[in-house]
Amino acid sequence: MSLASNKKIHHDYEVIEKYSAGVELLGHEVKSIRKGQANLLGGKVILRGGEAYVVGIDIHPYQENNTNDFKIAYDKLRTRRLLFKKTELARLYKTLEDKQLHLLPYSLYDAHGIIKLELALCKKLNKHDKREKIKERDFEQKGE
Repeated sequence: MSLASNKKIHHDYEVIEKYSAGVELLGHEVKSIRKGQANLLGGKVILRGGEAYVVGIDIHPYQENNTNDFKIAYDKLRTRRLLFKKTELARLYKTLEDKQLHLLPYSLYDAHGIIKLELALCKKLNKHDKREKIKERDFEQKGE
């Protein structure tokens, strides 16, 4: 079951492959995600220092009214570490050497009580490819 998803990826990018990783979250962030207060638009994955981080995911505080002191210190766009196996991380480093590929957050889901992030390895579409995609979709809809 998807708790949050980035529906705009298919419009702007061509999805090549999907990966799954755990996310290092605070307790109230998990509650907030399960409540449906997460936004993946604008997020991206950065590989640095042998680890992977997700940047730009917007997770709102769980109970804003009850956390007056905490609300000042909480950064809803903070950088969160991704939990990959070393072999998967090495493979990602190797595939992302090509500068044309991007690793973007695709969806947040619950896997047996653990929040996981599905990532999409993507290639950016140019305007011509987008137009062709729209033409094909319209042609299929009119043909039915």
